[in-house]
Amino acid sequence: MEILCDDVICGHGSSVGPIDETLYHYVMSRGINKEDAEKLLIKGFFNEVINEDAWEIIHDEVADTLAKKYENILGRKSDES
Repeated sequence: MEILCDDVICGHGSSVGPIDETLYHYVMSRGINKEDAEKLLIKGFFNEVINEDAWEIIHDEVADTLAKKYENILGRKSDES
């Protein structure tokens, strides 16, 4: 990134942590087991980011890459939805 203006402040951030147990409870109260609830919540988080209009061109590639990383991290295969 090249910034050509002296008075611009740039930054970025990230957050890492466990999924809120109340979210698990909400999803599981609708008859979904914990493993599927986890997949659903993680996919929902990623979809919120990659469904932005600016990402339209690369949406499928980003979604596939995230699904593969998710599978590797958890050591189990996520279902395509």
